[in-house]
Amino acid sequence: MKKIFLIVSAVAVMYSCGSKNGQEVADVNAAVDSLANELVADAHNAANSLDVIGAYAGVTPGANDSIAVTITLGADSTYTRTAAFAAHPENVIKTEGKYEWNAEGNTITLLSDEKPNQYFVGENQLFSLDIEGNKITGDLADKYILKKVVE
Repeated sequence: MKKIFLIVSAVAVMYSCGSKNGQEVADVNAAVDSLANELVADAHNAANSLDVIGAYAGVTPGANDSIAVTITLGADSTYTRTAAFAAHPENVIKTEGKYEWNAEGNTITLLSDEKPNQYFVGENQLFSLDIEGNKITGDLADKYILKKVVE
């Protein structure tokens, strides 16, 4: 809130002075831009507000069988994903690699995994996204949510 006040004050000073000196106006504009950029950087999002490190698990629908999925996110932007079909739990598919955040700080992409590999990050939840990066909708939408494992 202080920063917004400073931006408004700087703009008010710039216009109230009525200065014709182009350098002074440029300096004030640069200060306003700097404060505005700082405000954007301070915006809260999942990447900077939530404790996402840990394991998430759920059972998602598959083409012919349900799939037990576990994703563990590390503090060093690494992940491990395991998947096992209900009919063949002994056949575990494991992938590891790095994950990255999108520009908005609300979605992670598992970089070493096949698509769909994006998850919208919520409070203690990962929402599987479809192959185009959209939230899954419909009757089974709640089946594509991985819940954080409480340790």
